Amino acid sequence: PMAYLSSMVLSPDGGLQIRAGDNMTDTTEVFDGTWSLEDCILRTSFALPLKYKIVTDERTISCEFSQQPEGILFITQDGYYLFLNIFSSQLFVH
Repeated sequence: PMAYLSSMVLSPDGGLQIRAGDNMTDTTEVFDGTWSLEDCILRTSFALPLKYKIVTDERTISCEFSQQPEGILFITQDGYYLFLNIFSSQLFVH
């Protein structure tokens, strides 16, 4: 069983929502925070740890995420690209 951060929505006013899911159920949970951009580094702020529970018929697994997700803004001739480090290496632990 694994819980993970699945999407991130940045609002122009500095608000941020991250959606978490898991590979066992169809459940998702949304966590609210804020974001800022400092020297092309996307900084996020959440009340940590983020807590997520995987609930199955057999058991409940408590998971925690204890680091602030970050990203890097790349500026190229073709436009802006945001590389996020939340989809593979920043997983919840249990």
